[in-house]
Amino acid sequence: MKHSLTLAAIVCFAVHASATGAPLGIVVSSDTGAGTSELLYYGTDATFLGDTVNRAGQFTSLATGDFDGDGEDEIVTSRYVAATPESDLYYYEFGASNLYFDTRNRLVRYNAVATGNFDADPVAEVVVARQSGSGVAGDLFETELLFFQPGEQHPYLDSTNDDGRFIAPGHRQP
Repeated sequence: MKHSLTLAAIVCFAVHASATGAPLGIVVSSDTGAGTSELLYYGTDATFLGDTVNRAGQFTSLATGDFDGDGEDEIVTSRYVAATPESDLYYYEFGASNLYFDTRNRLVRYNAVATGNFDADPVAEVVVARQSGSGVAGDLFETELLFFQPGEQHPYLDSTNDDGRFIAPGHRQP
């Protein structure tokens, strides 16, 4: 079972070998405070293993899944750059400093990312909650879900835009 903890701009996930369920380590998303984000890698004994190259923007969400069928979880994070505004999905192997794939700057905002095997093939897929609109002066919030196959630039499925925002259970909408 994967566990996560979110504190301010920090998101933490345990990364597992899918075949055995044994933990490989822990990955933490960190906002550096200088307009960039990075992933920090820790061993199962809490020793620091390394980090990623800093990326412009903020990592807004993090999830793990076996995206390449090798039996070990990889990491996917959504990145948002407010000044542009644009979002990407960045994929990393556990412990790697550089990403191995990204979705190439989409002019939308990805709010949350989750993983699962939605089509019963050997690899996990990624689902993203996307939001548009400011909610101010008639610019209504619109939301949709986008489903990505790992390594694909464009979603293979999306839900219909709907008025409103996706809100986590138990949280009040501002």
